[in-house]
Amino acid sequence: MTRPGLYLQPRDHAILNHQRFGPVPQSSIFNTFFNTANANIKTRWGTMTRRLKMLENGGLVKRLTSPDWKETIYVLTQDGALKVAARHGYDINNVFYNVNPKNIEHDLIVSAVARKIKKEATQQKHYKLANIQLECAQRSAIKQQKGAYFSDLKVNLIGPTALNEFDIEVDRGTVSRRDIIGKILFFSGTVLVVTNTKLRLALILRYMEFENIEEKVYVITMEEFFKNALVDCQWHTNRSDNLEKLSLI
Repeated sequence: MTRPGLYLQPRDHAILNHQRFGPVPQSSIFNTFFNTANANIKTRWGTMTRRLKMLENGGLVKRLTSPDWKETIYVLTQDGALKVAARHGYDINNVFYNVNPKNIEHDLIVSAVARKIKKEATQQKHYKLANIQLECAQRSAIKQQKGAYFSDLKVNLIGPTALNEFDIEVDRGTVSRRDIIGKILFFSGTVLVVTNTKLRLALILRYMEFENIEEKVYVITMEEFFKNALVDCQWHTNRSDNLEKLSLI
């Protein structure tokens, strides 16, 4: 429950909104909001720590740790998600807060992918973004979920003549062949798979070759994905040996 009388500055609201897509490492918050030019890093880090502690004590965020992640992780509480949804006009079902500690590393990457896409669209103007729908929002929209698969992110980009729908799946090599193929076949949009290693990428391509997947599926390593804008990335596909860029229609 949010502490009564808690006063939030505009930057506090921006920090909360930064966590809209899922858990965020402390360094991302620092680099986005506190690492200003010519400022004393130690002083700025202390300022950030105090603001995050205030948000935590106010019941809006909580801290998490992971054995595979070397720094503190922050995620919205339900009260924090409600505040973000109310301030920015989001559907509450499309604001992440119900974290599963077992999936924290996966959710950190999904959150980073979503923030990257939003930044490329709104700040860097690489393309026009219509919507990013989280897995939790997709689940809330479907009553009958038995046998259904949900992408980590459903992204709609505005092209020259049409709305382009992409289903993005973040793969850390923990999903079985049956499930990765099941997802690819079930998703309605163009499927983009962001995976952890080149070996895993090659394995996914072999899966699709064996299953004779007809729809073109784009696959890339996380390292390559974060180097370039979404539409400038060089993707592997199951339909060609040549690398390709995404084409918006």
